[in-house]
Amino acid sequence: MTTPPLPTPPAAGGTQVLSRELSAFLVEFSIALHKNQIYPPGHPHLNTALIGFNDRLHALLTTRPSLSIGVARRQLVIEGVATDPANPLLRELALKLHRHQLGAIKVLPDVDDHEVADFLAALAVDAYQSREPLGRPASGDLRRWEHIWLFPLAYDQLELIEDDPADPDAPPAAAADRGRGGQLWVGLASAALAGDGQGSAPAPASVDPTEVAKAIDEHARETTYDQVVVGYLLQIADELKTNPEGTALNRRVSRLVNALRPDTLRRLLEMGGDVHQRQRFVLDASNGMAVNAVMDLVKAAADASEQTISHSLVRLLNKLAVHAEVGSAREVREGADRELREHVRQLVSGWTLDDPNPNAYTDILEGMSRARPAAAPAAEGAAREAEPERLLQMAVEVEALGETVIRAADTLVAGGRLGAVLDILEQAPKRNETVVTLLEYVVTPERLRALLADEGAVDFTLVDRLALRLGAAAAEPLLDAYAAAEQRAVRRKLHDRVAAIGPGIAPHITARLEGTPWYVQRNMLTLLAGMPAWPAGFDPAAWSRHDDARVRREAYRLLFRLDDRRAAALAQALDDPDEGIRRMALGLAAEGCPLALGPRLSALATDAALPAEVRAQALRVLGSLGGAETLTLLLSRAVQRGGLLRRLRLLPRGPEMLAALAALAQHYPGEDEADAAVALAAGADDPQVRAAVRRKGRAR
Repeated sequence: MTTPPLPTPPAAGGTQVLSRELSAFLVEFSIALHKNQIYPPGHPHLNTALIGFNDRLHALLTTRPSLSIGVARRQLVIEGVATDPANPLLRELALKLHRHQLGAIKVLPDVDDHEVADFLAALAVDAYQSREPLGRPASGDLRRWEHIWLFPLAYDQLELIEDDPADPDAPPAAAADRGRGGQLWVGLASAALAGDGQGSAPAPASVDPTEVAKAIDEHARETTYDQVVVGYLLQIADELKTNPEGTALNRRVSRLVNALRPDTLRRLLEMGGDVHQRQRFVLDASNGMAVNAVMDLVKAAADASEQTISHSLVRLLNKLAVHAEVGSAREVREGADRELREHVRQLVSGWTLDDPNPNAYTDILEGMSRARPAAAPAAEGAAREAEPERLLQMAVEVEALGETVIRAADTLVAGGRLGAVLDILEQAPKRNETVVTLLEYVVTPERLRALLADEGAVDFTLVDRLALRLGAAAAEPLLDAYAAAEQRAVRRKLHDRVAAIGPGIAPHITARLEGTPWYVQRNMLTLLAGMPAWPAGFDPAAWSRHDDARVRREAYRLLFRLDDRRAAALAQALDDPDEGIRRMALGLAAEGCPLALGPRLSALATDAALPAEVRAQALRVLGSLGGAETLTLLLSRAVQRGGLLRRLRLLPRGPEMLAALAALAQHYPGEDEADAAVALAAGADDPQVRAAVRRKGRAR
């Protein structure tokens, strides 16, 4: 496999900032890696994150021959710009990569989605638990993916950290120098020499700083190589800041800086980020490096930042450096060293862009700024903070994104103003990268679930806005809320929204029928009743025997829809102890009842223990079956003979009497006794009795 040429890092101007597309890419990288750590393979949320990350990656690679990312402990270096170590999202991403002992990552243009998914899955494994970081695999193969190349930190050669051979009078290296400082030096040396074609780990003699500097000077300009070196230099500067007494690391790095060519040192500092990052790097280095190395860094940083240092000041600093190195007395050396470092700190801290304002005007502004109280009261300070809504509007207008913008969105959402956030984002122009990222951050299934948590205060307008954007991802939160809903009005609204998703959610519904409370099972059966088909293997009969009548009622509704199960379901429902279920079965039987149910209907019609309305309903259904026995039963409930002449008389009006008359009028025309009873009813004074025999279009 041949390595394609890498681009030369761009020359820096006064400042370098991370472009919007690179910032969005690193955010997607962090999100995709995080979701790989919390979701199992194939999860919808994970697939969404992978699609977003792949889209960003391919968009970048369409305009580049490759993409390289250098790794420091707390920040990343991408296309010559270092990320802000104060950014928690990118700092955490850098730390995760660093734990895998990766010095750099390089992605080639033809990378496919499967390689990216496999790489993220491997990266999501905790390096501490697996004890096999990606930068130091057991097989030693760092090219397991054809288009994703890994560059290691090479922490496995700690035995190379020895006392500095160039300084025989120096004391033995301290234990701290053999710890993190030693690791950093070996990592830098290994990366520099390995990149120079000398293998993945340097020989003991090659750890000499002069040899490392020579390798860096002579290496062909490659972004990945430079970013690995810069990553180590950033970490070493930070280590020297916190551990200035690390003499072994101090001597090695100082000799390295002295030995590097000025143009090489400038190039590395340009890649280290904008002017503020270079300031921090030089300030950190000034705490621990030798004074001559500090001077080299100051000059290179000034060139990289396009700052001009007075020649007189340079001569003064050089004179202090000489006295600090070879002063005649210890007090002179220490004083010169102290003054040099202090002057460097003041110089670097004061680097700014040219001030276009007149001196007098600048003095007025300085005075105004100094007149402000040093510390405002808490309430006053809070009042001065930018309104989160206004801040979010400005961020969308200028397409800016950062921790402050995310915090503003969080503040609005936490204050119950999610609708205001959506208004701002939805009114923005299309193809606004800030809007896309914020919508992905704000519109989530978890956010929808939170909206539905309080059943008594659900804002369904807001729910609909989120559900519309989430699409199929809204099914789970809506389904969970519907399953748990107790209020009928809320269930009705949620039912409509869940049912609108379509039959594709049927498997999710049946999965909630086992081992859940009765009301969840009832709601899920209600949802299934509105679907044209059910998942294969689902049988509602099991729930027709449930202990709770409300669950049985919904199960019967499903069974009544099955032609081959309808008769058995009706018979079972007519025997159900719940009156509501019996009424439901009788109402359905009136639309068509098997003859085999005649005896059961007769028993219901004559059961004195049942309410009169249930007996009347049974009489109506029974009349549709016909037969002499049914006619006799209906006549006994509608008329009787009395008096000396045994004349036919109507029974007192009641539910059963009216139901019997209606059945006689509809189903027994031409039967003498039935016709006589209907005639009496048609001439009765009671309008309800007359209406009973006219209801089906047969008036007398």
